Amino acid sequence: MSKKVKKINIPLSKILIICFLIFVAFHFVKNGKNKENLSENKTKITNSSKKESSVKISPLSFNDVVKSLEQNPPKLNQCRDTVKWQKGVIIRHFSIDTTLQKKTRALVSRAKVKYGAAVALNPETGQILAMVSQTDAEQQKIAENLCLSSKFPAASIFKTVTAEAAFENTEITCTTKINFVGRNTTLYKNQFFPEDFGEKSNSVEFLEAYAKSINPIFGWLAIHEIGREKLYKSAQKFGWNTKIPFEMSCDVSVFPETNAQNVKDTINIAEIGSGFNNETTLTPLLGGLIASTVINKGNMMAPTIIDSITDKSGKKLYAANTRKWKRCTAYDIADSLKFLMQQTTKIGSARMAFAEARKTLPRSNNIISGGKTGTKDSELGRNEWFTGFAQDTLNDVSIVTSVCLVQYPMFILRPSQISADIMFDYLLRKNKETE
Repeated sequence: MSKKVKKINIPLSKILIICFLIFVAFHFVKNGKNKENLSENKTKITNSSKKESSVKISPLSFNDVVKSLEQNPPKLNQCRDTVKWQKGVIIRHFSIDTTLQKKTRALVSRAKVKYGAAVALNPETGQILAMVSQTDAEQQKIAENLCLSSKFPAASIFKTVTAEAAFENTEITCTTKINFVGRNTTLYKNQFFPEDFGEKSNSVEFLEAYAKSINPIFGWLAIHEIGREKLYKSAQKFGWNTKIPFEMSCDVSVFPETNAQNVKDTINIAEIGSGFNNETTLTPLLGGLIASTVINKGNMMAPTIIDSITDKSGKKLYAANTRKWKRCTAYDIADSLKFLMQQTTKIGSARMAFAEARKTLPRSNNIISGGKTGTKDSELGRNEWFTGFAQDTLNDVSIVTSVCLVQYPMFILRPSQISADIMFDYLLRKNKETE
C-alpha cells in the first residue's frame, strides 16, 4: 500500500515574509563586508598619503624638471598641479596666466582650424603666459604640442632675419628706397634680376617693404646685398638649428644647411630670404622668442613654464632661473626691427586686425604694437602666422605672441586677430591692477 503524503499548506503571505527576511539578512551581511573593505581601503589610502607626505624629496635640478614634465605633461588648466615624483609628490607652479590661457584657448577653438598653436610670453623674463595647442578631430595628429613643433614653414616670419642681416651687413636703413617690379606676393626670376630695374620699376622704403611683406624686395636683397652665408649666420643667432633650453622637449627650427650645391643657387637664396620656401621651418615657441628679442634690446631670454616646485609642506624644491639665452643682435638693430614691426600693424598686413582691436582700448592710452605676418601653403594646408608684441610704455608692461594656424579654405579668424585680442586684453587687465 502506498503511503499518503501529507500536504502542508503555507499561506502565500508567510512565504513572502520569509523571502523578504532572507533578502534583508543577505544584504546586511554583504554591506557589512563592503564597509569593512572600504574601511581597509581608506586606511590604506590614508597610510599611503601619509607615507607620500612624509617622504623627504631632494631639491630638483633642471633635468629633473624636464623629466617630471615628460612623465606628467601639464594640462595648463590651472596655475599649478600635483604629481607623483619618486616615492612622494610634488606641486608644480606654472608661469601660466590662467585668465590669458582661457581666453587664448577660446579664440583658437573659435577659429575652427585644422591645426592651431598660440604662445604668449613675457619678453623680459621668458616666462610662458599662455600655451595652446589644438588639432581638429578630423585631422591626423602631427605632434603632442603644436607650439613646440617645427612642422610649419617659417614663411614671411623669416623676413625679420633677412632685415637683421641687411641692417648688419649693408648700408640699408628703414627709410632706404628700394626698387622692384611685379606684384608684392610673387617671386619670379625677373623680379630679382637684373640688379638694377631702371625707371619703370616701383620704389618703396624698406619699412614699407617689410610692413607689406613684399617678396621680390627681400629676394633681391638676399641675392645682391646679403648672400646665403650671412643669412645662415643671422638665422643661427636667432635660434635656428639650435635646441631651445626649455623644460619641455621642443623641435629644432630648421634653416637649410649651406653646401656646395646651394651656396650659389640664386633662386633658392631669393626664396629663403623672402620666406618663400617650405624647407625653412619654425616652431611657434621660437617665433615668440624672436619677437621678444626685438623689444628686449636684442637679448633672447631662455623660456620657462615652471616658476617653482614645492613639496606638500610648501618647501621649495626648485625655482626658475630667469636668464639670457643669447645675444641675437645689437641694440640699435633691435630698435630698427622694432620700428619695422610697428609699421606692420600701422600700415601693413596686420593693420586691419589691430585697428579693430584698438577700438577696445581707451582713447588715451600708451600702448604700442608691432609684428610680422606670414603665409605659406604646405602639405598640411594654408599656414598663417603672426608673431609680434604689445607694450604699455607708461606702466612698462609688455607681452609677445606667436600664433600659427593651418586654415581650412573658409577661415574664421586670422592669427593677427587672435594676437591683437589677447595682447590688448592682457595689457588692459594689468593696467587696471596697477590703478
